[in-house]
Amino acid sequence: MAVAKKDLPTAPYVVDPRVRIGHVHLKVADLRGRCAFMRECGDWK
Repeated sequence: MAVAKKDLPTAPYVVDPRVRIGHVHLKVADLRGRCAFMRECGDWK
């Protein structure tokens, strides 16, 4: 019996601790919802 690839266990992905995330561009589909979220989090006034 063949085993489907989706059924195989996978190891968790580990990022090297030396990796640094730089500038990131995000796309927002619901701008009003995002603005409300940012206000609630305190990032925007």
